[in-house]
Amino acid sequence: MIATDFQPFSIVEDEGFQLLLRVLDRRYQLPSRKHFSEHVIPKMYTELKEKVSTVIKSAKTLALTTDCWTSRSTDSYISITSHFIDDKFKRQLVVLDTFPMCERHTAQNLLSKILSILEAWMIDKKRVTYFVQDNTANITAAVRDGVFVHIGCIDHTLQLAINDGLDDEVVAGILKSVKSIVSHFHRSTSSRQFLSNAQTQLQLPVHQLCQEVSTRWNSTFYMLERISEQRRAITSVLPDTTCSTELTIIQWNIIQQLILLLRPFEEFSREFERADASISLVIPGIRMLCKHLSKPVTDDENRSVRNVREGIASSLQTRFSGIELWELHSVATLLDPRFKVKGFLSVSFAELAKSKVLEKAKEMADPVRGNPEDNESVEEYHTRNKKSKESSLWEEFDVDKDDSDQPILSGEEKELEQYLSIPRLPWPHADDPLNFWRIHETRFPHLTQLAKTILGIPPTSAESERVFSCAEKLDAVFCHTCQKTIREKKIRSSARSDQAFLSTGFSNWKDGLAKIRNHARSEHHKEANEALFILPKQTKDIGEQLDPGHASRKPLGYSS
Repeated sequence: MIATDFQPFSIVEDEGFQLLLRVLDRRYQLPSRKHFSEHVIPKMYTELKEKVSTVIKSAKTLALTTDCWTSRSTDSYISITSHFIDDKFKRQLVVLDTFPMCERHTAQNLLSKILSILEAWMIDKKRVTYFVQDNTANITAAVRDGVFVHIGCIDHTLQLAINDGLDDEVVAGILKSVKSIVSHFHRSTSSRQFLSNAQTQLQLPVHQLCQEVSTRWNSTFYMLERISEQRRAITSVLPDTTCSTELTIIQWNIIQQLILLLRPFEEFSREFERADASISLVIPGIRMLCKHLSKPVTDDENRSVRNVREGIASSLQTRFSGIELWELHSVATLLDPRFKVKGFLSVSFAELAKSKVLEKAKEMADPVRGNPEDNESVEEYHTRNKKSKESSLWEEFDVDKDDSDQPILSGEEKELEQYLSIPRLPWPHADDPLNFWRIHETRFPHLTQLAKTILGIPPTSAESERVFSCAEKLDAVFCHTCQKTIREKKIRSSARSDQAFLSTGFSNWKDGLAKIRNHARSEHHKEANEALFILPKQTKDIGEQLDPGHASRKPLGYSS
C-alpha cells in the first residue's frame, strides 16, 4: 500500500488500519514505520532498480520523454521516462527519474540533469534515438544541444491550435460564464445540495461539474460537456442560488455546437495518450481532424462556432504544415500495418515515405552485413569457381540472351514490396501493430528491425505527465476525511485542496496544530464532511462494519 497506493509510512500507526489487520489475523505483529522506511522500502527499491537496469540494458534503442511540473508549494520537478520495444515485441516504459529542479531552467542546466540521469543508468547517448517533449524553448534547446533528435509533443501542439480557435470574443465570453457557474457550485454547499436534489428529481446522472484547467484544453471540453449534460438541473436551481450568472438559449446552443466540433479532438487526444500509442498515429490523425473541420457548414451553425472552426483549421495548417514530409512520422505511418500508403494524402507522399523506409532499413542493416572490405566480390567469386575446362555445355547457356532479365531488387526492397502487398489491418479494431511484426519477423527481418525502433516512439509526453498526476496525490491533503472523499471521487481534488497537510510536513508541532485547526474550518474539509457524513449514504464504510462505535465518532472539525 505504501508503494502502490502512495500511502505514508504512518499508515501502520493508524488505528483503523491496525484494527483491520487484527480482524484479519490477530497473531500478526505489524512492524513499525521505521522498519518500513529504513529496511523494506529501500530493499524493494534496490531490487526493482536492478531488474529495471537489466531490462534497459537489453534494449538496443530508447526513446525518451520528459515533462516539467510545479507543485502547489512552488517546488519544480522534472520527470524523464524511457520507451522501447523488447525482444518479445512488448512496449516497455521505465521512469528513469523524477528530480527537483532548484536551479534556473536554462538549456544548459536541463541538459546537465538529463546527461547525469543517463550516466546513472549507464545509458549510452547513441542508444537514445529520439526525445519527445513539449515545445517550450528551454527544453527544446537542451535536447538539441545534447544532439538528440527532437520530436514535439503532439498534444501540446493541438492545445495551442485549439486555443487559437477558441480566441473568439463571443465564445470566450461564454466560457467565462460557464467557469463562473461551475466555480459557484464548487464554492457553495447549499447550491451544490440544490443541484444534487434536482439531478435526482430529473433522473439525471448525479455528477459534479467539471472545472477547467488552463493547461489542458480537453478540460474545457469536459467542462462544456458536463454542464450541457446537467443543463436542465442547472437552469432549474440557478434562480434559487446567489449566482448572478445565467446562460441564454443562444449560448446553450453554442455550447452544444462547440461540443460537437471539439469531440473528435478529444477522441484523438485519448488515442495519442494511450500507453501503446505510436507516432504512426500522427499523420492519419491530423488528416482526419482537418477533414472533420472541412465538412460543409450547416445553416444553423452559429457564426462564432464557425469562427472557432476556421481558427482551429488555420492553426492546424500552420503548425502541421508539411506533416507528411516529416521523416520519422512518415516512416512510422508506412510501417504501421493499419495505415501503410493509405495513411498519406497523395501517392507522391507515400513514394517519398517508401524511399525513406528503404534508406533507414539499409542504414540499420549495414552493420549486420559487415565491412565490405571483408566480403568477397562477385568477380573474385567467379574467378575462384571458374571451371578448369575451357569449354562446357553450360557456356552456351550463359551466352544465350535472357529476355526475362529484370532489375534485381535488394533484400529491403523485396521486403517492402511484399509487405505493402499484404492487406491492411482494420482500423480501429486492429490488434497492436507490433503483433504483426512479431509474426512476420522472419519474413521481413530488415523492416522488423526498423519497425521496432520507430513504432516504439510515443507521440506525446503523456507518460511523463502521468508521473505528476500521481504526485498530485502526494501533494494533496492528508486528512483522512478529505483523502477518502478524493480517493472515492466524491469531490474533485483540484477544487480547493487545502494547503494545511502538504507532503512537505510542518516545521514544528505548534505550527502543525495551528494548521490542523485551520484545516478543520476550511471549505474543503467542510465539503468532505458533507459528502461522507451529512448526505445520505447508500452503504456503510468498512470502519462501521468492523467497529460499531466508529459511526458515533465525529470527524475533526465536525459540528452538529
